[in-house]
Amino acid sequence: MLKVENLYKTFAKNKPDEKNIFNGLNFCAKAGEFITIIGGNGAGKSTLMNIITGQTFPDSGKIR
Repeated sequence: MLKVENLYKTFAKNKPDEKNIFNGLNFCAKAGEFITIIGGNGAGKSTLMNIITGQTFPDSGKIR
């Protein structure tokens, strides 16, 4: 199971080009479940994968 709890991530925090990527994201994928993540450029798809794999750290929240 993959559980994302209250995930927050902001790039360039407190700067003019600040970008909020996740603002309290929550979801759960159960064992054997197939999910698809879609979105336009800059929506946070790669950032989410990087957070799940530990390559990037969230500002707050948990990945279980």
